[in-house]
Formats: sequence, structure tokens, C-alpha cells
Amino acid sequence: MATYGEAVKALLRAGFTHRDIIDLTNADGRDAVKKLGEDAIKEESNE
Repeated sequence: MATYGEAVKALLRAGFTHRDIIDLTNADGRDAVKKLGEDAIKEESNE
């Protein structure tokens, strides 16, 4: 399980902007950002 910070870094590498992540956090919460970031980390490892 990734930390929030690791998830944010993965999303940035995937092309999200800081603003996208802030808006997502405000709308859906940190858990949603962590889940999306964990999915991005899994995708990175599959490449």
C-alpha cells in the first residue's frame, strides 16, 4: 500500500497536474487519491 505522497508522485509521473490532484483531493478525499495513485504505480510496474 502506497503512502499519500507516493501516490501523488505517481500521479504526477502519469501526467496529472498539481491542480488536478488538489481538486481530486477536495472532491473525493485523500483515500480516492491514494487509490488512483496505487493504480498508477501498478501500471508503471507493468510497463
